[in-house]
Amino acid sequence: MPLLLALWLPLALAEDPPPHCSPEIAPVDGQVSVSVLAVEGALEAPQVKAALEQDTLHYQYCYARVLAEDPTLAGALELRLTVAPDGTVPAAALTEDGLTRPEVGRCAVARLRKARFPVAEAGVTTATVRLEMTPLADPTEPAVRPR
Repeated sequence: MPLLLALWLPLALAEDPPPHCSPEIAPVDGQVSVSVLAVEGALEAPQVKAALEQDTLHYQYCYARVLAEDPTLAGALELRLTVAPDGTVPAAALTEDGLTRPEVGRCAVARLRKARFPVAEAGVTTATVRLEMTPLADPTEPAVRPR
């Protein structure tokens, strides 16, 4: 039993969900919309937005985790990221937190660092993006339902 706990505990404490956890959670009660506020460098704003929208389920997971405790939580996160020419994200930071739950921002930043963008051999790209988070469900309903 201690071995099982030792294997489970790091996953339970992680800010970013392991890849296998997201499909088990249906974060349908929280909506996350992506906006690109500024882009400088090799990639264009539509490319940045498309890459971020592919990860929307992960950002919804970050948000849905707190909706169970605070079903009316709404707001936006503003993040600044650097995209390397190979499409990886070597740097990401939360620049504005419009939510009252810092764990959502930490989770979103952790996920953003794992995002993949198009390869842009022309150089580095920096972008500022906004993740707008709004609840969809009746606050009396559970925020996260198992599939």
